Order: sequence, then structure tokens, then C-alpha cells
Amino acid sequence: MQRIRTMGALAVAIIAGACDKGTGPSNSLDTDLDADVAVVAANSVAEDADAMRNPGMPTTSAAAVSGDFQLGVCTFSAVAGRFTCPVKTFGGLTFTRSYAFFAVGGAPMSLFDALLTASANLQSGVSGEVNRGHWRATIEWNRDFTVSGLAGEETSWTWNGTGSGSIEGSRHKHGDTERTYNLSTNTTVTNVVVPRSEGAYPTSGTVTVAVELSVVGGERDGENFTRTVTVTFDGTQSARVLVGGAKFKVNLATRAVVKED
Repeated sequence: MQRIRTMGALAVAIIAGACDKGTGPSNSLDTDLDADVAVVAANSVAEDADAMRNPGMPTTSAAAVSGDFQLGVCTFSAVAGRFTCPVKTFGGLTFTRSYAFFAVGGAPMSLFDALLTASANLQSGVSGEVNRGHWRATIEWNRDFTVSGLAGEETSWTWNGTGSGSIEGSRHKHGDTERTYNLSTNTTVTNVVVPRSEGAYPTSGTVTVAVELSVVGGERDGENFTRTVTVTFDGTQSARVLVGGAKFKVNLATRAVVKED
């Protein structure tokens, strides 16, 4: 009888182990997922931070050269009430931007006035191939941000808004190991404050990224997972990145992501 009970317990353990493998990630995969999602989300948010720090249309690099709305050859449509800028391509990425400006009280404006414009809406897109060496992907990020606090001799601007993204074939290489995912993201920008001074980084506020991903290839091919990423700014070049309980930092200039102890 004891032998039968032991064998029965062993069978239950084997079945339970098989069920665990099919319903959730192993601890190793769970940790790897957090790190890989941190890289994707942090790179997306760093791109957003560039747009909030320098909202003008990019000229010679992925970031604009001035903190103001440098419209250049962007054209105004009275029907749409927006400036639409020519498509620009840098480093394999394609950038699109359009702007709408508003006076105090919300009245639309047909130009940007450094003293009279009270708020602005930025609609932007970034698409193309990203290759950071350890991370490669085909991305498409779209944003709809509004900045307030522009009127008068302001010392800072405050950004809010939303965005969405699609990341295909996101390949993450670690030594001889490579993991691949397809991801979709939804972004929420909440009260991100950017000082009006040269080279300043956001001093406060958060960006939250809801991530849905599917594993491509390997034993877990086709399995789906979700993560919520919160990025917090503190005025330095590094922003804190929280993926569940895992903590990371992203260098907003270099896009490098490191795990914190």
C-alpha cells in the first residue's frame, strides 16, 4: 500500500510540473522577460523624453537642436488647424511630426508665439529598424502629447498624453543566447515636467507603458505575457525603470539599460 501511495504521489507531482510549465514562465524566463521588456520600454520612453525636451522637428539628428518649436519648413493647414512637417529619416528611423498651438482659454493659433502660446499638441511617429547590438527590432511608435505652461516667461513645461507601439521581431542577445518577441505597447505620460534650460532632463513625472508580448521560437513559442513598466524622472540623465518588482535604470542619452541590485 505504501508503494502505491508513493507512486501515486510521484504521478501527481509529474502532472503538476507539466501543468506549471504550460501555464506560466519559469523563474529564469520570468527574469529574462523583465529585463527584455525593460530594454524595449526604456528605449521607447527615452525617445519620448527627447521629443519632450526638444519638441521641434529633428534637423540633423534624432533630437531637435533647440528646446523651442522649430517649425522650419512645416506647413500650416487652416482646415486641420495644424502644422505638418516633412518626413525625416535618421539612422534608419523615419520621423513624422505635426503640431497644433493654442492660446490661453484654448483658442487655436496659426503660429507659435513664445509669449502668447499657452499649450501645444504634438502628434509624432517613429518607425524603422533599431539595432543597438544586443537588441534589434522593427518598431512603430505613435504619440499624441500635449504640453502646457507655455505662456509668458515660463521656466518649465508640463507634458501629458498617450501613445501606442508595435515592435516586431524584437531580438535580445545575451552571450550565446537570443530571445525573440513580438510586442505591442500602450503609453501614458503623466505630468512630466521639463525645465526650460539647455540640456535639462525631466525633473519629475512618470511614463507608464503597458506591454503585451508573444514569445517567438523556442520551447515557449506562442506563449503570451503582459508587463507594466513605470519610468520615473528625477532631473538627471538616468531615469528609474520598474518592471513589476524588478528595478532598472535607463541612460536617456545613450539608451543603455542596467539592472539595479
